[in-house]
Amino acid sequence: MDLQVSSSSKQKEVHIHPNIWKQYEFISKVLPDPATSYSRNNLKQLVTGAFRDNDPQLINELFVKTMMWGSGTTNGRGPRYTNKALSDGKLVGTLTKVREFLMKSDIPSAYDLHRQIPGVGPSFHTKLLWVIGSDIENLNPRPLILDELVWKGLKSIGWSSIQAAGSLNRGRRYCAYLNQCSRLAAEHSCTPEDVEYSLYLMGKNS
Repeated sequence: MDLQVSSSSKQKEVHIHPNIWKQYEFISKVLPDPATSYSRNNLKQLVTGAFRDNDPQLINELFVKTMMWGSGTTNGRGPRYTNKALSDGKLVGTLTKVREFLMKSDIPSAYDLHRQIPGVGPSFHTKLLWVIGSDIENLNPRPLILDELVWKGLKSIGWSSIQAAGSLNRGRRYCAYLNQCSRLAAEHSCTPEDVEYSLYLMGKNS
């Protein structure tokens, strides 16, 4: 497969419009003063403390910042969907379950929990899987982001999730993607995150 690898560490911070997010009641309660941009490292720094201490405030904050990072300045639905998920009252419990499944490397079960987060579809849920699992040392395979642009990148290198998984099940197809990224990372002497980011850039530029 023809893959030009780019380091995920070179990914720029994602800018947001704080005033748009602050208009939503439940978002403003969790994060009354959001920053103007967020990076992968900003998100990773929150994970261990949030789940080690089982801190509802930090877990909600991690969720909001991940949604901001994933939405940037172009996804107008992001604030509305984020607010909807927070208003449900079950978000912390669901994300805690995600963490528990990831601790056991049960990727399909963690993936399927997107159905329990109102307004969050599979693409955005993989961003949550990536960040929530980012500090789990023995997690294999590593959760990675699989959004529309990464899908385009996969298509450009001729990879089929259905063929690789031998199934239409989305959880199995997601696992097949993670395993493929692990293999490509080994081939190119890089990290799976680097492969994911490279596929994202390919999809963005296609």
